[in-house]
This record gives sequence, structure tokens and C-alpha cells, in this order.
Amino acid sequence: MPRNVPPELRQRKTYPEEVKKLVIHQRFTRKMTVNAIALTLNMPRRVVERVLQTWKETGEVHLEAGRKNKRITIMTDDEKEFLLALSERHPDMYLDEFQEQLHIQHGVIVGLATIWNTLTNLGLTRKKVHMILLCSALFRYSSFVIAL
Repeated sequence: MPRNVPPELRQRKTYPEEVKKLVIHQRFTRKMTVNAIALTLNMPRRVVERVLQTWKETGEVHLEAGRKNKRITIMTDDEKEFLLALSERHPDMYLDEFQEQLHIQHGVIVGLATIWNTLTNLGLTRKKVHMILLCSALFRYSSFVIAL
């Protein structure tokens, strides 16, 4: 049966920065699993996962008070504008083609998921692209039928 403790009485256990650095050391230097680290350091598995996630996102073992839930963006505003302009000029372009153009024009290497998430955050959806492709296909089909 779960405990009903009011939120103001709950106390979250904090771990010193040295212990969090030890988590990183054990994971990447000693190649230990998350479960083994949790057992060795006597801390919950979720805390170990959170320290590893924070390390992966920020390169630090703890978040500053103002940096919570703030992700570091890989692409600059210029690259996002280029991606948006490219998508407007070529709505039927594949993600790997966007990736190639970003590499050629701006010299950045980003993953397909990053491009997908950036396009989604910029307000583009598959529906818009799908409708443009559908109209384009219908136009090509009608011109093919007329040519026959």
C-alpha cells in the first residue's frame, strides 16, 4: 500500500558531486552496468540513469538551477533557417538529402532524428508534405494520361 506523505514533508535524497562523478567513471571507464553501479554505490537505479542522462546531455554531472529541462541545441539558427528554406523549395526532399545539404552548405553533421525533430519544431508536419507530394503525383499522372 503506497504511503500518503504530503509533498511538503517529502525529502529528496541528494548525492554529492563526487558520487555522481563516480557513477560516470564506473559506467564509462570500468564498463559497469547500471544495475551494478546502483548496487555498488547503494543508490536507486533511476538516480544512476538520471546522472548518466544529465552527463550525456550537458557534459556535467549536475544541473544548475536555471538549466533544468533546457536542452542544448545542435543546430544554429542559421542552419534551421536554411533547413526551413530548403524544405519550402523542395517539399518532397528526403531526410538524408537534407542531411547531405546541411553537410555541404554548413559543414555540420547531424542525425536524421535531429533533422526530423527540428522540422517538427519549426512547424512542418508530414501532412503538409504528404499533401504536396499527393498533388505533385496527381499532376504528373494527369500529364502522363494527357500525353497518351
